[in-house]
Amino acid sequence: MADENETKETKVVGLMAQVADKIAGSTGEVCDRLVGAMAEVEMSARVSLLDAAFQKRNQLSGALNKVNRSDNPLKDRAGKVVQELFTDSRLKEIKKAEDALNKLTNAMEKALSAEPKESKQAFQKLKEVVGK
Repeated sequence: MADENETKETKVVGLMAQVADKIAGSTGEVCDRLVGAMAEVEMSARVSLLDAAFQKRNQLSGALNKVNRSDNPLKDRAGKVVQELFTDSRLKEIKKAEDALNKLTNAMEKALSAEPKESKQAFQKLKEVVGK
């Protein structure tokens, strides 16, 4: 029975020694894992931001579709629209909706096509436009 306990202790000690050796020589691997983990945090944040941007873009597009119509369409006898009339307030609403949609779309385009050195700044701008 003593031999059996010694064998178990020897295996445990041997495993602990292997773990200690692996940890002692793992500086490079630890650095690689840290780089990967830190990059993953930033990439996840950017994916979440882009998801929020696409959702907001859908909302802005829907808002534009709601206001982008004439106030008084004039029709001929057949019911075909021959002229559309817009009030000043309607034109302002349309312009405001188009500007918001264009601003977001441009920020998304810049974030998705930015050079590596400009990437962080482009995503920061997108974050401001999205409102996160």
